[in-house]
Amino acid sequence: MFASAREIENTAVAQLALLIEEFGEMFTARIANNETSVLDAIEEDWKKLREETEQVYKTMIDELLGAIDERSMIIKKKQNGANRG
Repeated sequence: MFASAREIENTAVAQLALLIEEFGEMFTARIANNETSVLDAIEEDWKKLREETEQVYKTMIDELLGAIDERSMIIKKKQNGANRG
């Protein structure tokens, strides 16, 4: 059985919150440790966050689209077309 749209969205939001929290922790740790290549490391962390965030959104959209009952939509469209003409 497919998850509801709300469940899919809640899962994505939880994943995004975790990614942002991890990024913030890494950022704080890098600044606190005065790493010599702080900016390079932060840029890499930022790139990773963007990629992972994009993947979360892609997964969410794929799951939402997968939950659509296309067959019932096609039947409804055909019925609406028949009613018009």
